[in-house]
Amino acid sequence: MLGRQVTFLLRGPQLPLRLATSSKQCLSARSLHTTPAALGVVASKPGRPKKAVGEPSRVIKRAVKRVAKKPASDPDDAASQQVAAKQAGTTPKTKAKAKAANPKAVKKVKKATPPKKVYTEAQLAAKKERAARAKAAKDVKSLKAAALSPPKIVPSNAYLQFIQAHKGDLQSLVNAEKEKLPEGSKLNIKGTLTEHSKNLSAAWKEQSPADIEHFNHLAHTTTETHQAAYKSWVQSHTPDEIKLANSARRSLRRRESSSSSGSEPAKNRRTRWPAILDEREPKAAVQPYIQFSIARNASGDFKHLPLIERSKLIGEEWKALEKYETLHSADRERYIDEYSSVHGHAPLAQLEGQHPELTSAASAA
Repeated sequence: MLGRQVTFLLRGPQLPLRLATSSKQCLSARSLHTTPAALGVVASKPGRPKKAVGEPSRVIKRAVKRVAKKPASDPDDAASQQVAAKQAGTTPKTKAKAKAANPKAVKKVKKATPPKKVYTEAQLAAKKERAARAKAAKDVKSLKAAALSPPKIVPSNAYLQFIQAHKGDLQSLVNAEKEKLPEGSKLNIKGTLTEHSKNLSAAWKEQSPADIEHFNHLAHTTTETHQAAYKSWVQSHTPDEIKLANSARRSLRRRESSSSSGSEPAKNRRTRWPAILDEREPKAAVQPYIQFSIARNASGDFKHLPLIERSKLIGEEWKALEKYETLHSADRERYIDEYSSVHGHAPLAQLEGQHPELTSAASAA
C-alpha cells in the first residue's frame, strides 16, 4: 500500500514527496520538501527490472519507520504550552506584570495567630514587680548621671602624712619576713601589718615637735590642694547644674536609705551622696520666728531656764510681736537679689503662692 502511494506521488517531475501514513504518523517538515533523488527513489534505468521501478528504497523505508515510531505531539509538554500561551497572549511574564500592577488581586494567606498566653495572678504580680524594678534602676541611673562626680577631698592629718612618708618601710619589712621563712611556707600578711602598725606608732611617739609641725604643714598643704581642685571643679559648672546635681543627690540618699538594711549605720547612708558645696549659692532666708528665737536666746534673759520652759516663753512673746515679719521680708528680698545675680533669674517657683507681692516685683524686675 505504501509503495503505491509513493509511486503515485512521484509521477510528476520534481514534485514534493508527501508520505501519508495513518492520522497520527507523518514525516518531518524537512522531508516533505525533498526531491525523489534526495529520498533515494531511483527511476527506471537500463538494466534494472521494471518491477523495481517506483518502489521506495531502503532509506525511505527506514525514514517511514522512524516517523511511525515517534508519538504524536503531546499537548501537555512545555513547547505546546508556550505556543498556546503566546497565541492567547498570556505568557508567564505578562501574568507576573499583571500581578505587580494589581497587588490586591493576589490573595495572601493569613497565618494562624497563636493563642495568647494566659498568666496566673502570681505571674502577673512577678511581671509587675520586674517592671517596677527595671523602672527604678533606670531612674537611679539617670539620677546618678545628673548627680555629677566631684573630686574627693581626702582628709589628712600629721599622723597620716607620717604613715605616707614611711610607706616604703612596710615593703622592706615584708621582704625581711619572707627571707626568714623556710621554702614553701606562706607569709602571714595580717601579722606583718600589725607589727608594722606597732612600729609606726612607737616611732610617732618619738617624733620631736619640729617633726610633728612638719607633718602638720604637709597635711594642711594636701588639704588645701584638694580643696582648690574641688573649688575649681565646682566653678567649671553653672550654679543651676550644681543645684540640679544636689537635688539628684538628695533623691539618691532617700532611695538608698529606704532600701538599705537596718544593720548599716545611718551615718554611712547619709554621707554616701553628700551635697556639693557651692559658695556662689546664696543662703536661704531665715524664718521670722527663728530670727526672734536666736535673738532672745542670745540676750541671756532665759539662761537660767530649761529648754522647754524657755521655748514656751519665747513663743508667747512672739505672738505679741510683728516686727520680725518686716525683718523676714527684708531678708527674703536680699535672698532674691543674690539668687538673681548668681543664677540669672529670680526663684519664682519658690516664691509662688507664698509672697505674691515679691513674686510680682521679681517678675517686673
